[in-house]
Amino acid sequence: PPTRKLSGVNVAVTVLATLVIAMIAYSATTHAVHPVAVALPTASPTPSMVPASPPVEPPPTPPMAAPRLFIWGFDLINATTGWILLSNCTQPMSGRCQYVVAGTADGGQTWSAPIQVGPSYDPADGGAPRTIRFINAADGFVYGAGGAFVSHDGGRTWSPLDLPATFVNAISGHGQTVWATTYPCPKGILCGYEVRSSHDGGWTWSAPRRLPVGFSPSDVVSFGPSGALIWGPSSGELVMTTDGGITWRPIKGSCSDTTFRALVTSSDGHEIWELCLGIPGNASASKVLSLSEDGGKTWSQKASSHSSSSLPSLGTEVSLISPRPHVVLLGTDQTPLFLTRNAAASWIQVLTSPIGGSLSIRFAGANDGWAIGAGQTTIWSTRDGGENWTPVRVYNPAP
Repeated sequence: PPTRKLSGVNVAVTVLATLVIAMIAYSATTHAVHPVAVALPTASPTPSMVPASPPVEPPPTPPMAAPRLFIWGFDLINATTGWILLSNCTQPMSGRCQYVVAGTADGGQTWSAPIQVGPSYDPADGGAPRTIRFINAADGFVYGAGGAFVSHDGGRTWSPLDLPATFVNAISGHGQTVWATTYPCPKGILCGYEVRSSHDGGWTWSAPRRLPVGFSPSDVVSFGPSGALIWGPSSGELVMTTDGGITWRPIKGSCSDTTFRALVTSSDGHEIWELCLGIPGNASASKVLSLSEDGGKTWSQKASSHSSSSLPSLGTEVSLISPRPHVVLLGTDQTPLFLTRNAAASWIQVLTSPIGGSLSIRFAGANDGWAIGAGQTTIWSTRDGGENWTPVRVYNPAP
């Protein structure tokens, strides 16, 4: 009957609707259990959620300033060709210390791009590079107590110097001959320093020779193809060789036992100058300059801060160098540079401009020299053995 047919249709529609609802519910459940990663746009805030003013843009990040480099050391092989060791390691220091070398072939008018030497160092590392020495246009060395680096291409590339040592003390030379003093024993173990030489620019080295136990080298002064003078910082003791390092002769210096620090210089190994300094800040501590004209066998006092034969006012930081016999230059942090050419009987002031710190002096031969004040960038140059000095350039320390 029609009523039964309609009732059957209603039942079918009801069952179908129920199945559709169930499928939709199952699909929703499935998507809830296995979500799909979809990048959704951020919902636009309503006026009740944010203020009416537009969001403030963050200020642009300023470009990082290049680290400022400061001169740590320098050396030259003539008046126009030389190198400077620079570093960003100054206080306060927040990062790692980098050491670089720049060179000039025109007396400082132009400089090569700085080349990094060694790895980066912790600011507290006292063994980092502090000194640069070139013995010719190709072979150069940069060293600190913790190790040394060598270049055989004029400073374009640097590699570790393979010297078996716990501490590197000094490296110096000229031509093809270079000398190195090192400490071979672990820290805390007392033994003698060692000295070795190279006669091929640092490619190969001689077997080490042990220096007397207790003798602490300060620096090496080289002269001629086979001569070197090694001196200690306080006792005034020296050792010297004239046969290429085969034998070493101990020399009794002129300083007394109360000497705080000694400086030694020689141009030929026969005429040796020694400056004995008392304790800094002690007005009664004398400063005495003595000369030996027989290779250290005998000494004669030439000038003193407590006698009529007076020294210039030296201050606390002093440099001493003799570029040729009978000539001595004294650099100081008070009155920059004095010269004597008559065995310290009289002195002339050859550099009067203020430098703001102690003056370091290096000579290549008898005539060509450079001088730089601590913390300064002006290079002073001489070509007449220190009689006259000219500021050749203010080095731009930006890398």
